[in-house]
Amino acid sequence: MAAINPRLAAGARVRLRRAQHDLTGRAAACQKPPVAVPKLACYGGSDAGGGAGGDAVRKLPRLSLTRVVIVLAAVAVGYFVFSAASDALLSHRLSQDEQRLHREIAELRDQQAKLGAIGDYLRTDEYIERVARRLLGLVRPGETLYTIASSADPTPTPAEPQADAPADRPWWEELYGP
Repeated sequence: MAAINPRLAAGARVRLRRAQHDLTGRAAACQKPPVAVPKLACYGGSDAGGGAGGDAVRKLPRLSLTRVVIVLAAVAVGYFVFSAASDALLSHRLSQDEQRLHREIAELRDQQAKLGAIGDYLRTDEYIERVARRLLGLVRPGETLYTIASSADPTPTPAEPQADAPADRPWWEELYGP
């Protein structure tokens, strides 16, 4: 690559300013100056001996339209990817909840069917007769009820009064103790 002659570059700048002045009708000096950043030691500035020396101010590069479009496109793509991923996660969570609720509904329907069958049985004459015979001790006309006492469970006898207990204790202490 050939080295650029600084005198030729300065001449090109002068011709460019004249052309701008002719086209716009204004002097190039009336235009806004470019934004400048001071050279610092951390950026290779001449103050710390890290740079090549020269100007104390370095000009910022201008952003081209393509760079701005690329940055905006990257931001838009990132946003769409993030929103699509969050929507997919939400959809997955909702489908799991839906499956769990369908299982619960099936279990509750089974339980409802069992309880309905039990309710139907409780309304039958067979069940009513069974309860009347066992719990209430009722018999049909012409039948005789026999009660069999077993000797395996002897009837308890009342406890003997204790000799050391005073006879004038209230009845609740007799029942429940002191």
